[in-house]
Amino acid sequence: DLQTFVLPTKTFTLRAMGECEVQRIPHEALQAAFRDYPGIAEALFRAVVLDANITAEWVVNVGRRPAKQRIAHIFCEMAIKNGAVQRDRTRFLFPVTQTILGDAAGISPVHVNRSIQSLRKEGLLFFEQGIVEIPDLEALQRLAGFDANYMGSTEPLRFSNELLPEPTTVGEPRTPTN
Repeated sequence: DLQTFVLPTKTFTLRAMGECEVQRIPHEALQAAFRDYPGIAEALFRAVVLDANITAEWVVNVGRRPAKQRIAHIFCEMAIKNGAVQRDRTRFLFPVTQTILGDAAGISPVHVNRSIQSLRKEGLLFFEQGIVEIPDLEALQRLAGFDANYMGSTEPLRFSNELLPEPTTVGEPRTPTN
């Protein structure tokens, strides 16, 4: 929720699909970290830009794509996010219901079911009991109009611990930790 760093009013909420842990970091602590460690500022700024990119892509997904392409797009994105892409197959756990997929795609569970059945018939996607198998990810990406570039850069941050200046705070200088 880095948006509250500059816009203190919450504009959205999150819901976990499974067990998770949430850690709150006060804005003052972030400001101090940004000042002392510019790499942290860059990493968090990247996260904000990434959120904006993903939001823009989802506006297109829900607003312009037909149901089958929307569902295909979700599975392509989840394959990348799960790190499940391999040369010979793409397989990952995705324990969601068709109702949840429908909510994410802005379509009814009936349309989700029809879309998954169509993708299965074409040999592009198998999704049963929370397990996804994608025999040909490139073919599914073409159908979905999926381009993973919106999901962010794989380039390393420009700052590293070796390049950081010593902190400028009063007291004993802190040394960066990995």
